Amino acid sequence: MSFIMSFIISYINLSFVENFVSLWLEAFVKAFIFAFPIIFLVGGVVRKLTSKIIKEEK
Repeated sequence: MSFIMSFIISYINLSFVENFVSLWLEAFVKAFIFAFPIIFLVGGVVRKLTSKIIKEEK
């Protein structure tokens, strides 16, 4: 997801400039550095909360 999001945000901010690919890949690496650990920290809580919400609706 950070791959696609970094592409979209880079395109919105820069349009297609000459060195777009290198700038986009740099943005992706930076986004991935944050996204990967956040998934591990938040993923379990989100899964439990989602499970609880689904059980309450039934």
